[in-house]
Amino acid sequence: MEYAARLEISKEVEATEDPFATTTAVTDVHASVMISMGMQLEEDQSVVSSLNCHLLLIFNPVRCQLGEDDGNIGLHPTSKQLAELSERSNRLRQKLASWIEIQELHMPEACLCCKQLEKAAPDGIAPRKSHQIPLVLPSSLQKVQLAGNELREYEWHLREGQAYDALHEMWQHLCVCAHCYKNKDRFSRGVRENLRSQSAIKKVQARVDRAARKYRVAQAALLSLSEDMGSGDWKERMKPLKELEPGNVRGLSDGLEGESEGKRTISWIWLVSYGPMAGGDEEQTSEGTHHSSP
Repeated sequence: MEYAARLEISKEVEATEDPFATTTAVTDVHASVMISMGMQLEEDQSVVSSLNCHLLLIFNPVRCQLGEDDGNIGLHPTSKQLAELSERSNRLRQKLASWIEIQELHMPEACLCCKQLEKAAPDGIAPRKSHQIPLVLPSSLQKVQLAGNELREYEWHLREGQAYDALHEMWQHLCVCAHCYKNKDRFSRGVRENLRSQSAIKKVQARVDRAARKYRVAQAALLSLSEDMGSGDWKERMKPLKELEPGNVRGLSDGLEGESEGKRTISWIWLVSYGPMAGGDEEQTSEGTHHSSP
């Protein structure tokens, strides 16, 4: 879905762009590509942040409450794992530096906003880590701070695709998680097999949580963009993309607490189609409901 949005924007740019215009390595990057790169960096920051939070929980549990464990780093991280995390953080910082150079060309307002944030920060604090550097995408700026709606519209289309992709990832991982539970109940006998099954379930659940967080970020950005959008159809397009509460993230056959076996309420995430850009209908049930839950 996000790739469909990128393809549609790319075709629009190709139809309006001057093929004989001279460009440089930086100016050659279109504004829509800049926003798409920023959204990818946002996801990379989220991964690095969760890994750093996991390490902080290990070495100082009082200072951190971990929301997700992606399974890459255990309770006793090795020197190799710590080195890989440090290298990943350094690579992310280099990518951010290159991207900010492109962003300043298309969004000088973002540069001004970052300078204001730096002035507001207290003196003597440690420099920001790579996952704490603010990206300042159009959705984080008010309408008066950003000239024109072109960048907002680009991010709107990309965020809409990102939200539907996140829902699709949740469907897939929740189905896998249900299969893991069923497989554990049927075949796991003894301590070793149960621990192995629990480890597999924990990893799949981490992917579910990551997809849920990705959806919440996209949906919050869409709401922020919607407040200042001049288009009239955004309300209709936002109807399927509801607020995701913790109780909504559950399997197809899982009902609400207290419901009987014969009467279970399906979570709304299973009643959303894959999105209008993929040829779907908002009133159509998602593809995941056409298959029996494991």
